[in-house]
Amino acid sequence: MVNFNCQICSAPFDSEKKLHFHLKSHRITLANYYQNYYPRKDKLTGEFIQFKNKEQYFESDFNNKNNFKKWAQTSDPKEVGEYCKNLILKRKEKKKPIYPFSQVELKSSGLPSINFLETVLGDYYKFCEDNGFEKKFLNPNDAIFCENKKNYSFIKVDTREQKPLEFSVPIEVGKLSFGDYCCSDLDISGNVFIERKSLADFIGTLAKGYDRFCREIERAAEEDSQIVVLVENIFSTSLHFNYLPYINRNTKINPDFIFHKVRSLVHIYKNVQFLFVDGRSECSRVMEKIFSNKDIAKNYDLQLLYDIRKL
Repeated sequence: MVNFNCQICSAPFDSEKKLHFHLKSHRITLANYYQNYYPRKDKLTGEFIQFKNKEQYFESDFNNKNNFKKWAQTSDPKEVGEYCKNLILKRKEKKKPIYPFSQVELKSSGLPSINFLETVLGDYYKFCEDNGFEKKFLNPNDAIFCENKKNYSFIKVDTREQKPLEFSVPIEVGKLSFGDYCCSDLDISGNVFIERKSLADFIGTLAKGYDRFCREIERAAEEDSQIVVLVENIFSTSLHFNYLPYINRNTKINPDFIFHKVRSLVHIYKNVQFLFVDGRSECSRVMEKIFSNKDIAKNYDLQLLYDIRKL
């Protein structure tokens, strides 16, 4: 039996929950208990790691992303590289993923982005393959994507899309089995369907609509189709939607809950991606580029492409 001993009075307990309850008798908070008896400091500032819960406390080396960025910019590159390598491998051990972590997964988990990791690790995808991940995406650094070639005659819009986007090609309204948009010739796009979401739609889909959306992804997989969830807000805004005045203040849903669902989906299903862009006009532009480049959604991490301005 595992024993949990109180560091104040040495009393043993057979569970962590009982230990935490016992600490009330000492009139000490969990934060003060762990900071006093298991001190952990921010690697940049030397300040105590802020305590939210025990798991977060022992897994954090910085109190915020800016502290990590400043530390990474001013520390020895080899030390930074080794630190980032260990971050990825520890998360791999904990989460048991099959494929390399995507750009959205990393950024929503508070981990360095792929474009940063490549500055200290070299080729991110090669690093992942060398460390037991199965190959999923190609490295986009040397890839060339066509910008303006529209080799399809129109974009098909689902009948349920109330305010269709505007495009440089005509649209045709019709019933789609999944998604809101596809191009007229699915062979050209690589059988990709796009779900356009406002930020509120995105939150609703990942909350109350989660099971329905899983069934939609599964139907798409049965037809060898890719689903791209295209959100018309940039990633940083979406990740902190609880601070936005136009998001319902009555909801108890928080970004951690929603992005946990996002990470679960991309681990469970190989045929779904999430992409966050800057507004409706960007949705239109990006959608046309995806449709014009066959299998881009199958072969590349779309958020990474967007972040490094290749999409």
